[in-house]
Amino acid sequence: MNRLAASVQETGLHLSQERLEQLMPANESTLKHKELVGTLQITFVHNEPDLLREVPAVPG
Repeated sequence: MNRLAASVQETGLHLSQERLEQLMPANESTLKHKELVGTLQITFVHNEPDLLREVPAVPG
């Protein structure tokens, strides 16, 4: 999780202190040898309409 937090910060994205704390485990040894499965969703907020693209039909 520490590597994920560092990688996110290196991109230039700014996380709130609350979110950074959520990425850092309270007890470092608890997650050392545990595989974590999850998803990552990034939403970019903008003031423009959604970009719609026509998807061609695929025969089949």
